Amino acid sequence: MLTLSTTPSPDGWRLAAAAEELTLPYLLRQRTEPTRSTREAGVSSFGRVSREPVLLDHANGDFPVFATNAALLYLGERHRRLLDREPRARACAIQWLCWESTMLGPLHGSGADHYPSNARSLVPPAALTRHLELLDRRLAGAPFLAGTFGIADLAVWSWVQEYARRGVSLSETPNVEAWCDHISRRPAVRRALARFAPAPLFDLDPLATTTAAE
Repeated sequence: MLTLSTTPSPDGWRLAAAAEELTLPYLLRQRTEPTRSTREAGVSSFGRVSREPVLLDHANGDFPVFATNAALLYLGERHRRLLDREPRARACAIQWLCWESTMLGPLHGSGADHYPSNARSLVPPAALTRHLELLDRRLAGAPFLAGTFGIADLAVWSWVQEYARRGVSLSETPNVEAWCDHISRRPAVRRALARFAPAPLFDLDPLATTTAAE
């Protein structure tokens, strides 16, 4: 049993999606906005530096993990799924996790963050354009970032989907667009998103889901 404490954000979506993909039971403790009081509560209850989200693994001595991609790595290692054991494929997945946390994710606090949530077909800033083009080149030669679906895809997808939700067009990067759409339609991902209130809207037919391809 897991407890996931998070705001309704791409960071929380990806962890909930990982838990659903791994068929792990979890309690979602959703916070609207992290305030000073809730951050202090996180420190006292989890015994670690408070940062959203926080994952608590009750089946492993109530072990807490903060920082989203660290929690993804923990789940992949502990359950031996969503993270390839072959050294090159594993290194590839970790590279994309690092790229997301240092390059793609931080854009939400800079250029890409000015897009309103209901905007459509906006031209992304230069940095985001470069990142999407890089992703598109990678996905031209592989269905998923590390070859097979895993934690790297969930990490990167969560922010690409958020930028698309804010109105950034993916039409110039068709491989990214198809990959992002596929992940958004995975049954486990859809179940995870439905746990949040309100559930994020991605312009998908709620009844149209693809078979999860591993």
